[in-house]
Amino acid sequence: MAQQETGYLIHKDGRGWYCPGAQGYTLHADEAGRFTHSDAFAYSHPNGPNGPRDGITFKHESEVQSGADCEKDIRIHALTTERDTLRSAQEELSQALSEAAAEIETLKAQLRGANSAADTIARACL
Repeated sequence: MAQQETGYLIHKDGRGWYCPGAQGYTLHADEAGRFTHSDAFAYSHPNGPNGPRDGITFKHESEVQSGADCEKDIRIHALTTERDTLRSAQEELSQALSEAAAEIETLKAQLRGANSAADTIARACL
C-alpha cells in the first residue's frame, strides 16, 4: 500500500493529540490537526531520526477510529508514571532501611563491647 502524504494525526503520551498547527493538545481525535507525512515525521522525531521520540507517535486518520479519545491513554500514562515513582521511592526506602539495620547492628556490637569493658573495669576496682 502506498504511503499517503496527508491526513496524519500526532499523539504525545500524557498529553493527547496535537491540535491543528501543533498549537496545544486535544483528547479527541476528531478535533486533532491533520498533518502531512513529512510534518508528522518531523514532529514525532524531535531529537532527530534516530533519537528518542519523547512519547510522540503518529497515525494516518484511516487508522484512528472516529470519535476516539485518548483520555484513557492519558490516565494510563499518569498511573504508570505514578507507579514508577512509587517503585523508585520504595527502592530508596528499602535501601535506607537496610543501611539503618546495619548501623543498628554495629551500634549493638559497640554497646556489647562497652558493657564488657565496663564489667571488666568494675571487677578490677573491687
